[in-house]
Amino acid sequence: MNRHDQFKAVGMWLGLLIFMGGSISCSTRDRLPARVPAYQPSNVSVNRIAMEPVVQRVAVLPVQFVGGPAQKVETAGMLTELYQRELVKRAAFDSYFVTQEQLLQLTGSSEWKLGEPLSLDFIEAIQDTYYCQAVLFCSVNHFHPYPPQTVAWRMKLVHTESQETIWEVDEFFDAGDVTVAQAAREYFALNHTGGARHLDERSLFSSPRRFGQYAIAAVLGTLPY
Repeated sequence: MNRHDQFKAVGMWLGLLIFMGGSISCSTRDRLPARVPAYQPSNVSVNRIAMEPVVQRVAVLPVQFVGGPAQKVETAGMLTELYQRELVKRAAFDSYFVTQEQLLQLTGSSEWKLGEPLSLDFIEAIQDTYYCQAVLFCSVNHFHPYPPQTVAWRMKLVHTESQETIWEVDEFFDAGDVTVAQAAREYFALNHTGGARHLDERSLFSSPRRFGQYAIAAVLGTLPY
């Protein structure tokens, strides 16, 4: 075999190897599962016009629980704690947490449910007592603490001067939904002390506190501040 034939043979082998490598690579890529997108809350309404005058201090009313296991004192206390802690952590505004006793003394009722019409007396009483520019209402409309866990949060931020809704969100989180599960993983990958590798799947999706923490952070992450 002369030198020309040798170069030709080597070139054929190289071409065959490149072709086989590309085929294997493509085949491997085809078998790889597609990355699951992380859930993003979308049932959100923002009225930026109502954000003026500037909101700096907000009266945060007690969390209301609409039936289900969340009525248990320990569960209600846990979700309320997570909610208040995340509000302080975000520092979107100065939060003044109104207790049920204070609300009763001020308005004659220990709760004010979302969807109920707001009286002028109620808004003025909150505004004059706490010197706030807005009132934040919150309710847990559903909570299932056992796998697959589910929770539904609804919130509304109302300006005390215009009485217009600045921000409203109504979201349902289901750990059985692959996009919600992916979002929870990503949240704890960034926020869990010690790194996500130390927080296994069983621990994440069997803990009402951890799933509740992710869900409330996702909801408050839609605040326009």
